[in-house]
Amino acid sequence: MPITERKERSKRSQYRIRDPFFRFWFHFVYGTGDRYDELGDDAFETLIEPELADFVSRPFEELCQSALRTLYPEYTVTDTGQWWYEDHDIDVVGLTTGDTLIAGECKFQQSPLGYDALSKLQRHVDELRWTPDDGSDRVEQYALFSRRGFKRSVEEAAEERDDLRLFTVEDVVEALNA
Repeated sequence: MPITERKERSKRSQYRIRDPFFRFWFHFVYGTGDRYDELGDDAFETLIEPELADFVSRPFEELCQSALRTLYPEYTVTDTGQWWYEDHDIDVVGLTTGDTLIAGECKFQQSPLGYDALSKLQRHVDELRWTPDDGSDRVEQYALFSRRGFKRSVEEAAEERDDLRLFTVEDVVEALNA
């Protein structure tokens, strides 16, 4: 369910298999057992490896959500989750007790994350309806999470802006172990 929705009223929930082993089995194995037998030693490279980064991206988003409080210790993050509406989606959203909304994009891909990810995130955040409890204007903080680092354009933007932070997988793991 989108983080800004009231659970008792929303009709925009999504259902997912929570257990990672069952999710893997239903995604890669269920109904395709014969293909694994036919491909033998090449089954992993042919059937699983090409889709593995996409399959792992959702759990990576969940880890980034869990690490948000540690990565942003100066804020009291009350809720973390994701948000979507029509064609807009945000992988990581942190709602705070103050006027700050933390929004993040996660990419578990082979190449460094480019500036287009930040542009996309900002467009989606514009559509997110959330107002601080005191009715004041919200302040937005942006977080980019990447498996393979960032292109120079993104690093330069982070150096110039106070509202953008970049996190690697190692940063997320360190925050979760803190």
